[in-house]
Amino acid sequence: MKIRHLLYFCSLLVLCCENAPEETKATPKLFTLLSSNDTGIDFNNIIKDDKDKNIFAYANFYGGAGVGVGDFNNDGLQDIFFAGNMVPDKLYLNKGNLVFEDVTLKAGIKNFDGWSTGVTIADINNDGHLDIYVSRELYDENPEWRRNLVYINNGDGTFTEKAEELSIANTERTRHATFLDFDKDGLLDLFLLTQPPNPGSLSQYHSADNLLIPEYALKLYKNNGSTFKDVSKTAGIDRTGFPNAVSASDINNDGWPDLYVANDFYAPDFLFLNNQDGTFTSIEKN
Repeated sequence: MKIRHLLYFCSLLVLCCENAPEETKATPKLFTLLSSNDTGIDFNNIIKDDKDKNIFAYANFYGGAGVGVGDFNNDGLQDIFFAGNMVPDKLYLNKGNLVFEDVTLKAGIKNFDGWSTGVTIADINNDGHLDIYVSRELYDENPEWRRNLVYINNGDGTFTEKAEELSIANTERTRHATFLDFDKDGLLDLFLLTQPPNPGSLSQYHSADNLLIPEYALKLYKNNGSTFKDVSKTAGIDRTGFPNAVSASDINNDGWPDLYVANDFYAPDFLFLNNQDGTFTSIEKN
């Protein structure tokens, strides 16, 4: 009996070995983590809270900062712009082979006081060179520190900050921005995600539909060529929410760019359909 059981057990082992699946092939890695020593990128968005600046005072305190990627010197290589909350913004030039050079100072990127959040890359003035728009927020006590920045590319490796000159130095707590040609005149217009101060606490008492204060409303600026003009109200997009992200796209396939705004807290998302006449219709949920 013992011999029979032993033979049966050995037979099972043979069957298991014969039916064993083929050895799994190693999947090639899609990405490789490179160190700052290899790339030259040592940017670190360090945030330190204190009794005045913390998540209780500012709901977006740990919301992070943006990164913009673009070929700023038209050499075929993608460069990187980092926004800093409590550290200066940085610009890194791609030298090839994933090696970057910090050109912040010599490129004219200044260390302005303030809290940078979003980064938007676009050829704002249609000169063939990518420009940089930096959205800024927080600092309720100092509007100047919330002034958005526009770095116009001079085409020689340097930038000039021209937000005031272009009339888009908004100080109304901008989370992010996007450029789009909403009226199809060949010029890029500007849409800003502006928020109330400390939206986290405010949202407990107000929904987006109950709160419409011009200072806090979304902003749309029409590009007139040399300057921008605020057309938010006439365009019909001056709603107030707690926006975090925006996408400009032809949602209904009519050939005109529409806007979708993703809101936080108690506010519903906003969908603005382009009426093709300089105005938008806000599509409400059924």
